[in-house]
Amino acid sequence: ESGLSLCDMAIDEPLTVNFNGQVWEPRNHTRTFAGSMTLARALIYSNNIISIKVLLSIGADKIVDLAKRCHITGDINPYPSLALGCIDSPLIEVASLFSIFAHNGIYMQPHLISSIKDSDGKKIYQATIHEERVIASKVASQINRVLMVGLEKKKHLVKQWIDSDAMSKTGTTNDSRTCWFVGATPELTTAVYVGCDDNRPMGVTVFPLHTSFPIWVDFHTQIISKHKHFMYDPSLQSVYVDSKTGQFFDGPYSKDIYQLLV
Repeated sequence: ESGLSLCDMAIDEPLTVNFNGQVWEPRNHTRTFAGSMTLARALIYSNNIISIKVLLSIGADKIVDLAKRCHITGDINPYPSLALGCIDSPLIEVASLFSIFAHNGIYMQPHLISSIKDSDGKKIYQATIHEERVIASKVASQINRVLMVGLEKKKHLVKQWIDSDAMSKTGTTNDSRTCWFVGATPELTTAVYVGCDDNRPMGVTVFPLHTSFPIWVDFHTQIISKHKHFMYDPSLQSVYVDSKTGQFFDGPYSKDIYQLLV
């Protein structure tokens, strides 16, 4: 929305942020720095430093506005750490927000009951579902494609795979207090949360790929999808980009070359 491209380059490096008289030195979960990469690669590998750099370049207020447009209801402060998702949201909000990228930029209000019929089969209640476009189709499609690439790189971790397109994102809080995995097919968005009721750490080696991700896959492999493929904005074109250098290619010649939409 601010004019950046997922093919743009950024540098993962030590970063010091001065904010309201305080000094913040964020780190990646790997405790290492990987140097230059595309914004697409940074998103797929949950790179903290580049996420913060993007926020600082476009302004935290835009992130706050976007979150509110996507119906995140909690307190959202325009801090630099907002780039790392430092707000609390119930699981239903996480699922409904993520479904926007699967639903071509349109928000659909979550609901529990679609309709009710009486004993004669007459419909006596029909839910009125609020929906609105919150992200341009072109933007949602580009994010969708990157998150598809990210999920494809996880397929080798499970024995069975789902029968349609899918995209996903993991999330982990400090000390592995929360492990969540949210993924979507063209028909269904599902969010899985793993954590302790008292929010205590689950251990330094506990991550979503070994907790919430297998639950998500097990659930979705039991569903037969009628619609197999996501719909993308027709104004976009498919390109192959080296995720480390930003160089364009005419085919997927290595694991670091991603098929993106521009």
